[in-house]
Amino acid sequence: MHLSVRATVFVVDPDPVNSQFVVELVRSRGLTALHYEHADAFWQDVDFHAYGCLVSEVVLPGMSGIQLQEKMRSSNIVLPIILMSSEPNVSLAVRAMKSGAIDFLGKPCVALELWESIQAAIEINQLVRQQQQLRGDLRSRLELLTDDEYQVMRMMLDGEMNKTIARCQDVSLRTVDLRRSSIMRKMHARTLVELAQMLAVSDLEPLSRQLPPSAVTQSPTSPNHCLFDGLLATKRTH
Repeated sequence: MHLSVRATVFVVDPDPVNSQFVVELVRSRGLTALHYEHADAFWQDVDFHAYGCLVSEVVLPGMSGIQLQEKMRSSNIVLPIILMSSEPNVSLAVRAMKSGAIDFLGKPCVALELWESIQAAIEINQLVRQQQQLRGDLRSRLELLTDDEYQVMRMMLDGEMNKTIARCQDVSLRTVDLRRSSIMRKMHARTLVELAQMLAVSDLEPLSRQLPPSAVTQSPTSPNHCLFDGLLATKRTH
């Protein structure tokens, strides 16, 4: 995967020799590097929507590298982190990896090993950003659907025939056809399979949404309900 020149590597390390090594390595590869001597300075200054990754020493003045990592995790910040330590040990490494670190490296770092970890972290960040963009696009498309179209969409994903959908909504077959066409147009889907795949890869949290009793009694429960309810609930809360 190509690494964009827009990517920024944030370096948090009070060690002037190691931090200079990391910064120069990153800049020699054409990326931007920003250095901070402690976690608090990084936390106050950084844009957490930035594209890139964080490389941090574990032992820092004030907040440690692992505490910074856990704070980012609890704040739902998705900037990938690589941790370094001049005195690495198994317990620290396990704690770091459990909290979501991309890698845990001993110091002094080997240039090739560090760069490979940075590449992996930036690629992960790029994939996460693409997923977030997809979810945002789907939310925007869902905003265009009426409540009746939501019900039709849910029953479509359950494999219901137009006659069943018409009976549930107490409308004509022609109306169902029009609603199906409107759904496909608004969701930018050419086929039902494409629509189902689009919703599946969105990976939104499943939450509930109440449907009229007629729709519930006529339509069997399926795994698509949870996924679709998540999309509906997300639409209502955003």
